[in-house]
Amino acid sequence: MPRGAGLHNMSEEQLKQNKRERDLRSYHKNKDRRRKAQELLKRNAKTITCGCGGTYKDISQWKNSHERTGKHQLWDEEEEKGLRPLICRKINSVNTLEEAQTELDNLYFKNEKFTYINKELFIPKLVRHFNKMPDKEKPKPKPKKLIIKRKLKIIPENS
Repeated sequence: MPRGAGLHNMSEEQLKQNKRERDLRSYHKNKDRRRKAQELLKRNAKTITCGCGGTYKDISQWKNSHERTGKHQLWDEEEEKGLRPLICRKINSVNTLEEAQTELDNLYFKNEKFTYINKELFIPKLVRHFNKMPDKEKPKPKPKKLIIKRKLKIIPENS
């Protein structure tokens, strides 16, 4: 037996329209409360400095946004391939990770890799190049002169 027009007998379009109106009322009703909660969250969140040199607030959405930046993705790729420690191991004048980063920046500039995408595509070539190089030679310690001094104890024989 068909029911008459009512709340549950609305067409699809009417249901969508009612949902839009209900959502809009809820949005305007709670707008200030949500804005204050968001400001409080921002104010209390710690600022985190990432290894790539970027910073973000300790909010998951902001962290995810930071991790999608070109700078962080390039740094992540360099870390994954172990590029900076590899440079430290292979080049004689480089001893720290900061010096390795400077050397890496110079290599990017020398090879005209200026954008994050170009740099990221250049990393496998750099890794292959450095893997072909021999490890830097560690300075051999100078041999120490050994001076052996012995005292001989002569025990007289009693006979």
